[in-house]
Amino acid sequence: MTDNNGLRSVPIRMDNQESQQNRRILFDASVLSDGPVDGIRRYTLEVLKTVAPLVQERHTDWRMFLSLDGVTTWPLESVSHLLEPEALKTLVNINHRENPTLISEVSRFANRMKRSVVKRLPFRREGFDLLHLPLPNSYSVHQHYNCQLVMTVHDLCHVVCPEFQVQKNIETLQRGLDHAIRRDAMFIADSDSTATELHDLENVSQERIKTVHLACDRTLFRPVSDQSEIERVREKYQLPNEPYIFSLCTLEPRKNLMGLVQAFRELTESDPQQNCHLVLAGRAGWGDQETILKAAASDRVHLIGRVDDEDLPVLYSQALAFACFSFYEGFCLPLLEAMTCGCPVLHADRSAMPEVAGGAGVAAAPNDPDMIFRKLQEVVNNEQLRHSMRQKSLARAEDFSWLKTAEQVLATYEKCFADQVPAVSKRKIAA
Repeated sequence: MTDNNGLRSVPIRMDNQESQQNRRILFDASVLSDGPVDGIRRYTLEVLKTVAPLVQERHTDWRMFLSLDGVTTWPLESVSHLLEPEALKTLVNINHRENPTLISEVSRFANRMKRSVVKRLPFRREGFDLLHLPLPNSYSVHQHYNCQLVMTVHDLCHVVCPEFQVQKNIETLQRGLDHAIRRDAMFIADSDSTATELHDLENVSQERIKTVHLACDRTLFRPVSDQSEIERVREKYQLPNEPYIFSLCTLEPRKNLMGLVQAFRELTESDPQQNCHLVLAGRAGWGDQETILKAAASDRVHLIGRVDDEDLPVLYSQALAFACFSFYEGFCLPLLEAMTCGCPVLHADRSAMPEVAGGAGVAAAPNDPDMIFRKLQEVVNNEQLRHSMRQKSLARAEDFSWLKTAEQVLATYEKCFADQVPAVSKRKIAA
């Protein structure tokens, strides 16, 4: 039988044993070339780096493929060098921050071209047994693949609190989720909190959801006491040699940074002898948060912008505490990074943050600046409490590792293949 593209569909029957062999897994890693490193990009990179060796060790007849542009695919082993930090930098347009309008226009044009190419190459629908999408937004250029689907859902912010998302993002996220639900996909959730929301709000069967916690690289994130490193980082970001509270996030309304700033101001005004500072790090997101925060900056509130990865362990380690009172988080990777560096943590009392902190931190309601103030005051003024919190942070951080994450991702792949009913498969070959 020949289709309109001059390709002949040949049915190939496989028995149980053959259907479990020669598995071809495609991982969409296009987010790695999409901009500066954030939580989703870090997740994508670390999962690839840790899952691939497990696949090679335990399933020698499986092969993993990588897509960095949404269209072209490569065997992972042939492009593994691109996962190194220096190589990744070349994948990101260096003008991203200098000319975001131009980059946005180019990105939209490129995405239209990708979709156009996919529509004109229907034979690409075959060839892979499983597709892993690390976020729902990327479904559109891959929707023609006729294979098992695994989708990672980092949060359901666009459903739970849509006021903290732009409308376009709400629409693309929901379309991606709806597509995966129709495909009877397996879902990986970053937290039990997100898994519960998937079940309750999107009516996804619990059997189709697996919680897989994130982690952080312990060779990078660790307590730092080297004085030369501490001085280098302080000088680099022009920070005074005084105690500080640290916060790291994308500057956007959901992160509730003004609530933190307001509580911090109350802390310093309540005690004129208080010499504590507030250091806010992170790149600009959507909304006018950067403008508002710049207006709020002072000799006590420091807005230092994007921080290089190699500098983060010093900033975490030397902080009196790390603070994140976000209105909503699907996991909150900086919270875990801080704990891994032995930093006391203060966090919001909702969504996934209490789950990640596991009792190691101090919680407050994000919509209650007075409560945030009291918790800040309690931690900043109590050295014994901070010492206890450091120990609890380090102990809690031991529960997370990228190897554990990789084991659970691989188990999800194995479940997909084990649940698959052997059937007639069609492969298209030249007529």
